[in-house]
Amino acid sequence: MKDLLNGWGATAVVFLPLVGAAVMLAIPKTEETLHKVVALATSLVVFESAKRLAASLADLGYLFYNPGFEFVRSEDRSKGLVYFLEKQELIKACSIDLNNLHRKWQAILHPEEFSYYQNFREMLVDNDGNMTLVLEKNNFRSKREEHYFEIHTYYGLSSKLVRYDIPMPDKLTYDAYFTY
Repeated sequence: MKDLLNGWGATAVVFLPLVGAAVMLAIPKTEETLHKVVALATSLVVFESAKRLAASLADLGYLFYNPGFEFVRSEDRSKGLVYFLEKQELIKACSIDLNNLHRKWQAILHPEEFSYYQNFREMLVDNDGNMTLVLEKNNFRSKREEHYFEIHTYYGLSSKLVRYDIPMPDKLTYDAYFTY
């Protein structure tokens, strides 16, 4: 199974239909039933291989365009986070265990006073598959309000969203980088 997932699995799914077509070319034209059997067998083998490769299917609602998925890996590279923004205010996220390609959790988050283009700084996933969203607030040279980072951590298995702030009084940040 590991070889299928990490090595030749995707290649097999792509090229097995060509192998089936080559076998069908070798069969005489008069053997119509044999053509159908080979085509069905090839389709079933490709379907089974693709099914083993698929991590999960998700209902994306009314979307009829490419939602622009983003992918983030954990520090030990065992967990992945796939997310995208809907209507610039909803975050649809899914955490995946990359070792066995199982979905850990899937959620739709709606942080308060969230503007992706003004506040978004970074999205992280930890080694347990939990998501952390880092927002940058009031980072202006002409200070109207105190600058701070707003951290939202979503614990997927318990569906708990925790918010906390990191104040940055009298500071401007330019190129902040967050990691676990």
